Amino acid sequence: VSKDALNFCLRLNKPLVIDADAITLLAKTDIRLNANAILTPHPKEAARLLGKSTKEIQNDRVQSARQISKKYNCYTVLKGSGTVVCSPTGEAFICPYGYSGMATAGMGDVLTGIISGLVAQGFSLLDSANTAVVWHALAAEKSNRGNCLIAGDVIENLPSVLND
Repeated sequence: VSKDALNFCLRLNKPLVIDADAITLLAKTDIRLNANAILTPHPKEAARLLGKSTKEIQNDRVQSARQISKKYNCYTVLKGSGTVVCSPTGEAFICPYGYSGMATAGMGDVLTGIISGLVAQGFSLLDSANTAVVWHALAAEKSNRGNCLIAGDVIENLPSVLND
């Protein structure tokens, strides 16, 4: 059923933001996306997508994001320290904000929501991904919660980041 649902979404020819279990599904199938999609893998999901180890992904995060974008013909947001945003053409950007305390449950969901909200407003996929990644990281930094950060802290700080 999941593969059918993903194929249905792809046939709609609308922008897609793909996260979590849908990324795992992609790694197990031969589905190729169009340049109208954003994948948001963390390093372990990226490793599944490329058939590599997490260590290999972490050793060259920019190249890994480029490989995902090329293989799946999509935009990639490789989450983690120095989140990498990559276009289907290989253009890559590294977010200078954020910190290791962001690796907690729900943080990727918040990021996916921000990206999706920007895409829904008509921003380009690249601008949506880059802007969301920066806002997400700045909102996390603003919380001053260190390793006690939870996803709700980022949501709570987003309005302040947007008003700065």
